[in-house]
Amino acid sequence: ILLFTMAADLLLTAALFVLGISMQWFYLPLSFAVGILCSALFSAGEKSSLRQTVYEILFCALSFAFLAFVSGLLFDATWDGNAYHKLAVGLLKNAWNPMKQMPSDMLPEVARYEGMTIWVEGYCKATWIFGAGVYFLTGNIECAKVYTLIGMLCSLLISVYYLKKKGKGTLFCTVFSLAAAASPIAIQQFDSFYVDGFTHSILYILVISLLMGCEEDIFDIR
Repeated sequence: ILLFTMAADLLLTAALFVLGISMQWFYLPLSFAVGILCSALFSAGEKSSLRQTVYEILFCALSFAFLAFVSGLLFDATWDGNAYHKLAVGLLKNAWNPMKQMPSDMLPEVARYEGMTIWVEGYCKATWIFGAGVYFLTGNIECAKVYTLIGMLCSLLISVYYLKKKGKGTLFCTVFSLAAAASPIAIQQFDSFYVDGFTHSILYILVISLLMGCEEDIFDIR
């Protein structure tokens, strides 16, 4: 559900940017609803009770709220975070449409950051878009960097699920998955707006997803 939420939020916002519509506060809650729907559709073949489905939704909602709260407590003191990451998130939250406007078109004050707006204009904006949605809901820009913690949680859970399917023991599944989720990159960067740790988590999830999608396992984990 969390992964579908992030994907839906990015696709919805990007599509509306093309139409000239800036971000709104309800995009992220709407994307969460879409995430629930997608999760239900893609798991239609699996047996699950209504109670289990409700538990899954509550777990995702509470996990998101808790991780956002933790992120909000951690001030990002990095140069990149304060130079352009927060600037980009703030501009997106305040109606900047990167498809239609330059960053300096937003406010006269942004001109003071002329040396930084080149990165805001040129860099990929996926984490900034998601972060701006979180900023909308919480009112705390530090919560916007929650994407790394969410990526770590998702990589942990999908790893445990895959290894269990492979018949591995609980201890092995737990230790291996914790080591994979708590990579040196993610641990180093979960309290900042850097994206390397989040990218690592997403690539790990991609690899596990491809393995699960194959009829035969590519690797035999012993």
